[in-house]
Amino acid sequence: MSKLHSNRIELGALSETQRNNLSSPPAGTVIYNTTTNIVEHYNGTTWVSMSNVFTGSGGSESTSSRSGYRVHTFTSPGTFTITGGSGSVETLIIGGGGGGGSGNPQGYESGGGGASAAYYNNNMTLQVGAYPITVGGGGAGANGSGAGSTGSNSTFNGKTGSGGGGGGSGAAAGNPGGCGGGGAHASTGSGTGSGATGGSNNANSPNAGWGNPGAPGGPSRGGSGGGIGAAGVTGRGATGGAGLSFSITGSSVAYGGGGGEGTGGAGGAGGGGSSNSSINDTGPNKNGSPGTGGGGAGSYSSNGMTGGSGGSGKVVIAYQV
Repeated sequence: MSKLHSNRIELGALSETQRNNLSSPPAGTVIYNTTTNIVEHYNGTTWVSMSNVFTGSGGSESTSSRSGYRVHTFTSPGTFTITGGSGSVETLIIGGGGGGGSGNPQGYESGGGGASAAYYNNNMTLQVGAYPITVGGGGAGANGSGAGSTGSNSTFNGKTGSGGGGGGSGAAAGNPGGCGGGGAHASTGSGTGSGATGGSNNANSPNAGWGNPGAPGGPSRGGSGGGIGAAGVTGRGATGGAGLSFSITGSSVAYGGGGGEGTGGAGGAGGGGSSNSSINDTGPNKNGSPGTGGGGAGSYSSNGMTGGSGGSGKVVIAYQV
């Protein structure tokens, strides 16, 4: 197909339609694709670009965690830089989780913090250039009154994983966020979720991401925080809303669990913080897990013990190599 001249090699020039109509080309066949203006070779299974190859850099890079892919993971702000040509990437954006509510001198139950919303796209087209990335931190837990702090957003290429809402304390309602925080006792309201409900594992999200509301408080009970896969629940010891799992890194990992209600509520699957049922709550697992966007757990304490902090966020970008 190619021709050797004294000072150059001429490749066979084919349109993409002509290339696709070739009958059983042998492995190693090389052409110039006139549709894309890219030199390609056939590896026996598919056509592979040899020029203008899409290449990215930034974050923590791995070519071993997922076979056939390069995975870039950002756990702090940075820049994803593309050279060589345009291409498509998978993208997961997780913000910071909301902080949990605090107990107070009356020993009232508090609400769990809401998780971040999760933005996911398995076919985002990017051009050559530099793309700034922000990674949101988790919100602080409340201490004595008010609601826990809302987690910070994570952003990439105009898309956002919105931080979770803080859980309520005393007579305070839960805050809104990507997923809403749970309300405190005395029937206080819960935070709404800006993310869309109805997500499933590894499913592309709408622009707002996946998210759910927290649960309202009730008489002598709080509500757990919303997770990206399920809403929070009202009740003593209520478990935080469940998160969703994504396999962008090569293995299935759960993100965005809501924080547990303040009287022993377990964290939602996906990094939600768990509350200690003791009235003097000193449990070590109240915080949302780092890198998951999980909500912090509520606290139950006669001494106003601080609620758990939300887990930090993460941005993951993957593409075929």
